[in-house]
Amino acid sequence: MDKNILTSTMEHLRATAPWLRWIDIDEGQLETEERPPVAYPCALLDLAYPECTTIAGGRGRNAVELVLTVAFFPAGQTNSAAPSVVRERALERFDRLEELHQALQWWKPTGCLTPLRRLRCVPDKRFVGLSVYQLTYATETMA
Repeated sequence: MDKNILTSTMEHLRATAPWLRWIDIDEGQLETEERPPVAYPCALLDLAYPECTTIAGGRGRNAVELVLTVAFFPAGQTNSAAPSVVRERALERFDRLEELHQALQWWKPTGCLTPLRRLRCVPDKRFVGLSVYQLTYATETMA
């Protein structure tokens, strides 16, 4: 695992998404019965190496997935009966997710061979009382 990918991504998010109040490595902070030890909105980062290939000379080419878990504290109701001002404020999280995508898509973290490209963005319904999304981006490294 390459800590440079994580640290450069954290720095990049701090510079391009100043509205994030907490950027950290994902250590399971949201997996608690109590209030998680983060400030909202937060981005928790992790890496996965879903495919590693050995090439000539014993070096390796690694497919890397950078996973951001982004959590928002709900800002109001989104139902069609809610006042439009309340609904718009509650839906701002989708604007924020788009901002993160614009900041990460085709950006190249330190130590990567290729720029990031989005694989998926999916909601995570396990966290009652929070709006949580997992954003996954792919890149490659040599080891």
